[in-house]
Amino acid sequence: MARMHARSAPLLCTVDMNGFALVMVIVVFVLLTNLMLFSPFPPHQGVGINMPNAHHAVTMRYADRDDAMVVAITRDGKVYFGADPVQPGDLPAIIRERLTAGTEQKIYMKVDRRAKYGVVMEVLYAVRSAEVEKIGFLVEKISTP
Repeated sequence: MARMHARSAPLLCTVDMNGFALVMVIVVFVLLTNLMLFSPFPPHQGVGINMPNAHHAVTMRYADRDDAMVVAITRDGKVYFGADPVQPGDLPAIIRERLTAGTEQKIYMKVDRRAKYGVVMEVLYAVRSAEVEKIGFLVEKISTP
């Protein structure tokens, strides 16, 4: 008895793995680049704040600098200097220390739209007791159609 071996079918196509890998690397690069450039999350130091909206907001271009003094107040009344939680009574000493280092003599306030008025006034009093007169409130600009 003669044994017959089944012959395997010849390959009809081949896949170039180098080309496929190159295409996938390009796709991932483009997706990551778009995510970083057009992210809905603005570059921001500190905590997330639901800021109030304003129609006629003025651009404060120095607020995004690394050495900008940003005081944030959350909805539940927590106070942050940059990303660090602080007590309102500690703010004058922290601000004076930063002013001696040569930063801009302006405080940028990020206040949640639902924050209590009393907490905001307490923080403003602390900032003014550090002898800083320039205070800017950061808001979201409403684009008019």
